[in-house]
Amino acid sequence: RVGALTRALCARSLWSGAAFSPPSRGRGCQVGGAVGVSLQSTHYLPGQGDMQATSMMRRLVVAVALVLAAAELTSAQQGQAMPGVVNTKCRRTVDLRGALTKVNVGLGFKNKGKEPIAHYYLALPKALSDSLASIKVTDAHKKPMQVIPAPGVDGGGSAVHYKVVLGAPPHPLSAEVDLQLEMLFANAMTPFPPAVAQGEHQMVIFRDSHFWLSPYPTKGMYTEVLVPGDVEEYSRHEPTEKKGKTIIYGVYNDVPAYGSAPSMVHFHHDRPFVTATSSSRHITVSPWWSEVRVREDLAVRHSGAALKGHFNRAEYQSKPKSSARSAVSAMSAVLPAGAGGIYYRDEIGNVSTSVVTRGEANTVMTLRPRYPLFGGWSASFSIGYSLPLPAAATHDKGTYRLSLPLPP
Repeated sequence: RVGALTRALCARSLWSGAAFSPPSRGRGCQVGGAVGVSLQSTHYLPGQGDMQATSMMRRLVVAVALVLAAAELTSAQQGQAMPGVVNTKCRRTVDLRGALTKVNVGLGFKNKGKEPIAHYYLALPKALSDSLASIKVTDAHKKPMQVIPAPGVDGGGSAVHYKVVLGAPPHPLSAEVDLQLEMLFANAMTPFPPAVAQGEHQMVIFRDSHFWLSPYPTKGMYTEVLVPGDVEEYSRHEPTEKKGKTIIYGVYNDVPAYGSAPSMVHFHHDRPFVTATSSSRHITVSPWWSEVRVREDLAVRHSGAALKGHFNRAEYQSKPKSSARSAVSAMSAVLPAGAGGIYYRDEIGNVSTSVVTRGEANTVMTLRPRYPLFGGWSASFSIGYSLPLPAAATHDKGTYRLSLPLPP
């Protein structure tokens, strides 16, 4: 059935100008035509019955997911290039080794138009933009630059735009301008398979594009993808090279504006994915007691691969590392340096399995829940501390000014 389904899907194009060829040994479905992407598998085991069928089905699902992603990503190509600017270089690093996806992009551009420009525009695929947690842009001197959403820009419907305010608008024929982008994305990696047994490795898929999406044409583009574990399979768009746990795409020359070629990486990732589903902070300022009391109520969830089957505590206690590879055994909270009266409580009461480490700049509280958090599991708890009033507030002419760090 798997073979028939594979042949049926590979025989029929899912969009105009693209065709599949049946997978050969050591390779996945190959997408030709306008997109030109293939899947490279490093774990294809022919001739092993059910294991082979399971492997083929998994790779087939990944291939179909890549095709569906292509339909969304390539729609961004409908956007019109913004006049005047040409990217001279683009070097991108996609770091998938942590729970958050870190993307650093080094850009160089020139103003080829007739007028000075006040803004440089950035574009992100809609699917990736929904996961954007933070964005920072600096110039060649590492000076932060203002980034503003630009909702009115037409990028073909599936691109979200931002504009960078340029301090000194580049004039035509001026020297190259260098920018450095730092972006963080939350929940950009998808667990696949979505559930694993207690002792199994967690695997995830990251979908993106081989090209950095830009509203400007780019002369040269290069990407490095860093992963923490073994790679099951990855897409190819030549030139492509794999060196250990690093996948290198490019250099791609003369990439058009809004150019896109869907990419994916499927790999082992045993880091836990902790998501705060709710957070509330209660602050009490007491001039009479000369202190500030802070309580943080948190609800967290492990958003990685769900635990398949029952939790075996005996196995966990005898082999905590190998039987809970991606489970959350501890979390950290960074508190102010002068924090005192620190506590950690849940619905049952005080949790004594916490460690406080004091430093000159801050106090780090290591929280160990009563049970490990596996994928799909949740926990609610409260942490609290107090500060001397002078350490958190200033007083001037009857008015207090409170200053506290963001929630831990």
